Amino acid sequence: MAGPKTDLKDALQQSGGKVPPTEPEAKEKAVPPVSRQQSLSRVGKKPVTVYYGKEAHLQLKILAAEQDTTIQQLHQDALNALFVKHGKPPIA
Repeated sequence: MAGPKTDLKDALQQSGGKVPPTEPEAKEKAVPPVSRQQSLSRVGKKPVTVYYGKEAHLQLKILAAEQDTTIQQLHQDALNALFVKHGKPPIA
């Protein structure tokens, strides 16, 4: 069984309202904030946000499933086709 609970008010009254000194913390090197690790497949790439209607999005998902590919790959294929149409190299 646990001992009796002490609430903050009782603890402060028992200490005379003073906060006990804490031990100095060991100084550590400044650590940069933790960031999400970027997927290796995304290194050196920039996101392009595109908005579609609900029906177009659903049809795109169905097409990706039927072709056993990803929406990402379908977008790359479409972008490359657009580049070629306009005389640019397919680099997507």
